[in-house]
Amino acid sequence: MKLNRGTCYAVYGLRYLASNSEKGFVDVSEIAEHWKMPEQHLSKLFQTLAKRNLLISKRGVHGGFALARAPQQISLLDIYEALEGSMDINNCLIHPEKASPCSTCNIVGPLQQAQLRIRQVLKEVTLDKLAGKPC
Repeated sequence: MKLNRGTCYAVYGLRYLASNSEKGFVDVSEIAEHWKMPEQHLSKLFQTLAKRNLLISKRGVHGGFALARAPQQISLLDIYEALEGSMDINNCLIHPEKASPCSTCNIVGPLQQAQLRIRQVLKEVTLDKLAGKPC
């Protein structure tokens, strides 16, 4: 499994918000500068996360972004699915339009087990577990 760059930026950005929750709303430029990432890209990602109810946005002088929920209520799975969609393995790798795998397919079962394990790990890792820890 490989996260795209945008999802990685978002995780680091949300981690920053979780570590600095006492600040309230934080401007994207502060986060982008801290992590040395492109501000425009992070801003677009944060707008998507706000639409998916992981962030709250506020315009104006004291505006920016803040977590919409407590850090222990936002998992890596939440972030992944908000930006990349559901982590579903096709039922049939050759014919994804099929509703279920062929009766002789022995590939999909192990892949679905792997998917379940990955989802569980991502669900267990929440922002509070990442906040404040060195990279």
